[in-house]
Amino acid sequence: MTINNVIEEINNSLSSKSFLSTIDKKRNFPVECNSSLIPIFIKILSLLLNKSLIYISNSEDNCIDILNWTKNLSIYNENFILFPEKKKISYTDSSYTERIKCISQLQTSNTNSIIISTLKSIYQTVPSPDYFNSQTKSLKIGDSIKLNEFALSLIEMGFTHTDYQVESPGEYTIRGGIIDIFCINEKNPIRIEMYGDSIDSIRLFDQYTQSSLNEIKEVNIKSFGYDSESSNKNQGTIL
Repeated sequence: MTINNVIEEINNSLSSKSFLSTIDKKRNFPVECNSSLIPIFIKILSLLLNKSLIYISNSEDNCIDILNWTKNLSIYNENFILFPEKKKISYTDSSYTERIKCISQLQTSNTNSIIISTLKSIYQTVPSPDYFNSQTKSLKIGDSIKLNEFALSLIEMGFTHTDYQVESPGEYTIRGGIIDIFCINEKNPIRIEMYGDSIDSIRLFDQYTQSSLNEIKEVNIKSFGYDSESSNKNQGTIL
């Protein structure tokens, strides 16, 4: 019997339907469950309720275990998100990078998400959707830009200049008329080729082989930096 068979049996059960209906009507619904069954329970609820879920654990190590086990049960294209605790305010800190990536994923995903996090992380502030979206720079083929001004705008958005190849989200480099940017909202970096002051092409490329993947007509560059101490109107939580 596969997980699909189990889910189908549960879905057809009258008691399960009543239980799921109760959960569906409430924003918060505490459930006690044996720890070994948590990944299965998360998976079943996600599929049957057809909603995004947040699982809150007592430690980040446990979050990683739950995430891996739940992924192993997956046969669909769900959006799994591990939302880490904020360790320190630094653009080079990996937890900072992952938190910004998570926010971007939540805003752009067309599928339900399974978010796994700790209570501390859930209540640590993040930029509000309006503020985060206001820090987006859109570019398309044919746009005119001045390289020096564009480089300054990237720095203001939290990007870091590198003299070498971009390897991680938040980095950019400019070589002649070629701009490489690793956006937080893209799985691969983008390469912008200029013809004078005009954008001639925009491509996604592999940061390891440097080979082009596909050409795109426009790109939205999400801000990599935000002031975590800014006014409350710019802050919120992911709940």
